[in-house]
Formats: sequence, structure tokens, C-alpha cells
Amino acid sequence: MDQRILDEIDRIIDAYFHVSDLNSLLKQFVRDKANEGGRVWSDFTITIHHTLGGHSPLLYERAALTELLILALDIVDDLQDQDNGEKPWMTCDPAFALNAVIAFLVAAMGELSKSNRVHTPKLLQLITQSINGQQRDISNAVQTENDYILMVQEKSASLINMAFCMGYLDIDDCSSAIIDQIDELAQYIGITSQLENDTRDVQRIDQKNDLLQKKKTLPILFLLKQSEEKFPPLLHYFEGKISRDDMILLKPECLAFIEQSGCIEYARTIQYLFADKAEQIIDSLPIQSSWKDRLKTTLGVANS
Repeated sequence: MDQRILDEIDRIIDAYFHVSDLNSLLKQFVRDKANEGGRVWSDFTITIHHTLGGHSPLLYERAALTELLILALDIVDDLQDQDNGEKPWMTCDPAFALNAVIAFLVAAMGELSKSNRVHTPKLLQLITQSINGQQRDISNAVQTENDYILMVQEKSASLINMAFCMGYLDIDDCSSAIIDQIDELAQYIGITSQLENDTRDVQRIDQKNDLLQKKKTLPILFLLKQSEEKFPPLLHYFEGKISRDDMILLKPECLAFIEQSGCIEYARTIQYLFADKAEQIIDSLPIQSSWKDRLKTTLGVANS
């Protein structure tokens, strides 16, 4: 994560939280998130801003707010799923972790309230959409592929859209047509990214595996359609007829079923369809080709 963003995050934390142990804990959580690698959400905010011709002096503050909001929701996700036990917010007192979530959210809202921007209400709406999607996920409301796509649009794509929105928040001369294209792009990137995660997670049998948590992701829905005939224990596990420990003992057989089922190929095909839609939108944007290439690289749709 860019040091300028970390400096902005520290400034925000210092401005709102003077109790030393809380201040230190929040910064510890931020540093852990910054060091874990993988997707850097603030890159989305910065790239969208520059792609659309923005030059706001508030850009790194906006990028910092993106990271704070995502971190708060990541902590909530880990507390609910109980599948990321090495993280500092999972090893500290749960009351401290909950207080940190509240702190990050309220500080971000406090900073946003200082500027009267036309898209600020949309930012808040996107966050609430993500919470709705999270509820669908943790309540196991997904039963069909359409349910899955709706859940992903709310839970994941809304957060991508939030990061994009933070990027165009301070651009006054961006047309509504281009904003609509960027918002549509966020939907496709959100679905593509979630399918990437779900395809990876179904191939592992450990604490973070969606199958063991009985989450009906797209590849798992595909597996369940075949399970009664080809691997009944999987269906029995989802029906509560066998235990989690029993399922773990069947790990080799389960992984073999997953590999042979075609669920990975199916999920990849759907993923590539949405990635292609994302690439088409980027190609249609009225921006220089160099920025199109940079946007594709940042969003992970290059050479899709």
C-alpha cells in the first residue's frame, strides 16, 4: 500500500481516536492489512480517478477512506465466518475487534461528511447494499444460480463500485453516461473477482473452504446437482446427515470428485464471460488506449 495512503489513514485515526490502546490497535490492524498482499482496493480508487482525468488534491484521502471501509467490512466478514484465525482482530478480545469496526466506519463517515459531493449518498448506499449481500451469504439464502449472482452483486460488486465511486467523487465534469459505464464495469469486475475466489476456495479442504461452511457458491451449486449420483456424502453433509469431521475424513474422495465434476471449468467459463463484458466496457470508454491498458491491468481483466 502506498505510504501516502498509510499516512492519511494514520492522520484520520489520530484525529478521531485519542485513547492510546485503541489508537495503537487500529494502526496494527491497518498495517496487517497493508502487509498481506493481494488486491489493494485503493488502487481501484486511484486508477479510476486518473483514468477519468481527475487531479484532486484529496485523492489519497479518498483512497485511505476506501481502505478503511474495506478493512472494517473484512473484519466483520472474518468475525462472522471464523475462518481467518491468525489475523490480529481474530486473536484480540472480540469486544476490541467490534470496537475497531465501529471506529473505522464512523471515522470514514466523519471524513465523508466534511465534503458535500453529489455522489456521497451513492457511497453510503453501496455500503448498505454490501451489508444486504452479506446477510444473504451468512443466512445461506442462496439456493439457485440467480440467487448467487444477486448475492455477489450486492456483497462484492457493491464494494468494487464503492471504490470506483470514491475515485470519481471529486471529478465535477464527468458525464453521467461515463459514470454509468464505470458503475456497470464494477458489477462485472465484482462478479469476476468473486468467481475467482470461489473457484479457488472449492479446491481446498481447510478452515477457509466454502464447502465445509455449506456456502452455495456457483461451483458448489454445480457440484450439488451431481452429488446424489456421483458423490452422495456431499449432499448428505449439506443436509446435515453427516458431520463436518466425517466430511474432512473424505477429503481425498471429495477433491477427486471436484476435479472430475467439471465445476471448475463451468465457473471459469462464467467468469470469463463477465471478464469479457468488463473488457468491452473499458474498450468503449472515451479515454486514451494507455489508460485503458492500465485499467485492465489494475482490474485484472488484461488478456482475459
